[in-house]
Amino acid sequence: MKGKYQRIFKISASILWIIFGVTFIIRFYKTEDRFLLWAGLFIAIAHTISLLLFLFRKPAAENDSSDT
Repeated sequence: MKGKYQRIFKISASILWIIFGVTFIIRFYKTEDRFLLWAGLFIAIAHTISLLLFLFRKPAAENDSSDT
């Protein structure tokens, strides 16, 4: 049960960081401040990659290859 809550927490945290990065990018279009663009891109891309890797990884029980 603990693993389920941990999984939900990691997914929701990554989604919140992606939204935070996208808001930086949107603010860039209003202010033309390049820091907002690059910081937003870094945050959004890094957490998107992190989320995708987390979603598509195998559970630890499936990593055990005892077919020998």
